[in-house]
Amino acid sequence: MLAAFAFLMLFFRSFSYSGSRPTVFSEEGQSVQIQCSLAGSVLTGFEFWVHWFKRGTHGNMEQLDTDCDFHQNTSCKYYSAQRSEEKVLLRIFNVTSMDAGDYYCSDHKDSYLRFADKGTRLIVRGEEAMTANVYLLTTDYRSASFNGNENVTLVCLVDRLSTDQLSVRWILNGTLASQTLQSSGLEVQKQHNNGYVASTFLIIPTQIWLSGVVCTCEVQLSANASIHSKIVTLQAFRNQKGV
Repeated sequence: MLAAFAFLMLFFRSFSYSGSRPTVFSEEGQSVQIQCSLAGSVLTGFEFWVHWFKRGTHGNMEQLDTDCDFHQNTSCKYYSAQRSEEKVLLRIFNVTSMDAGDYYCSDHKDSYLRFADKGTRLIVRGEEAMTANVYLLTTDYRSASFNGNENVTLVCLVDRLSTDQLSVRWILNGTLASQTLQSSGLEVQKQHNNGYVASTFLIIPTQIWLSGVVCTCEVQLSANASIHSKIVTLQAFRNQKGV
């Protein structure tokens, strides 16, 4: 087991995140569920082989005690359940601000712990009013050769943020964008005025763009607050450029 924890510390010191991290928002006093994918199948002995870890907002790592049976004990803080052979759920009861952070699951491989999931971020925030400006920008579609191999890049830019804790989702034709489309991770930078600016991009094949797809990005700031950018389509782009 010592080797497992040595590997754990090495993993989190060298871990770098890229791509879209799932984000869960909660208010204090609520209960939330976090889903995680395992590196391999766990057929038996789920309670022994699966472990949950949390990295707090200050970078501190801790292993969570999920042994409590919430069916018999109403004071349980965490409860872990198996959803399938390769997916597990963590339920967090009576959420407080101290629960904010990144959550990871792992399973045993010999004497090591394996982490296959990029983790899920839990943001705990009250009902305070939060605002931001959201812009959706696009490359000039006329620069594409329309041979089916060119792409159009959409950029979601968020400024005048009072927090660096947010999530961005891409909406195409009223539904979440397919995970097969290439997108960047969310980059957040602090400004001189102590505010923040965030950006992320999505690459759309030209054929989809020419079909008239309706694009927007949604910025979520809390469990009940989200802001949408303007809608961008090929026709709207043509009208703006006078094409």
